[in-house]
Amino acid sequence: MSDFQIVNAVLEKYNGPGGDVEIPAGVKRIKKKAFQFCRRLTGVKIPKGVIHIGDYAFWYCDNLTSVEIPKGVTSIGLGVFEACSSLTNVKIPEGVTSIGDSAFRDCNGLTNMEIPEGVTNIGARAFSGCRSLTNVKIPAGVTSIGHHAFSDCSGLTSIEIPEGVTGVGHFAFARCEGLKSAKIPEGVTSIGMGVFEGCTRLRKPYFAMKSRDDRPGNPWF
Repeated sequence: MSDFQIVNAVLEKYNGPGGDVEIPAGVKRIKKKAFQFCRRLTGVKIPKGVIHIGDYAFWYCDNLTSVEIPKGVTSIGLGVFEACSSLTNVKIPEGVTSIGDSAFRDCNGLTNMEIPEGVTNIGARAFSGCRSLTNVKIPAGVTSIGHHAFSDCSGLTSIEIPEGVTGVGHFAFARCEGLKSAKIPEGVTSIGMGVFEGCTRLRKPYFAMKSRDDRPGNPWF
């Protein structure tokens, strides 16, 4: 049996022993759950020409440390790398416009995340539980940050939301216990409940938005 089950340029299932894996050239799409629970997988090189990575494709590959994603991929789907707790090295390429719900949830090994300029949407729980994440730059093109997007990222110390963001979801930065500073721009028109709940070191965020209420008891905290 081949390590790769490929039908019409779609990688439907990986059947190999794990380790460092290079997906064969010619693959255009990686099917939903193609690598899920491959707990011996340590590295993946995705070839040029791949345009789609299915939901939960690498879900719970908890020994995966590095992934190379090529240009041409336009979105990181639902739960693609969720629970890849050893993942330390991943670069989201230019051309990606959306980071899906739970895409990197509970990737405890991630320390730094550079989100490319083309991204407009960060999904719900996209980076929730990334406890080692200390640095993340949200680019100017982002317009919405989903519910719980960065909740429980206890290593984050500061966050600056760019001017183009208009909506921040419920509990987006909740329980980021190391967070000391945050800036909310004027253009934000919708901000959810409990955005900074449990951020015990955050003394007073800077709100440029016109309609704000930073009084004690505010539901954002």
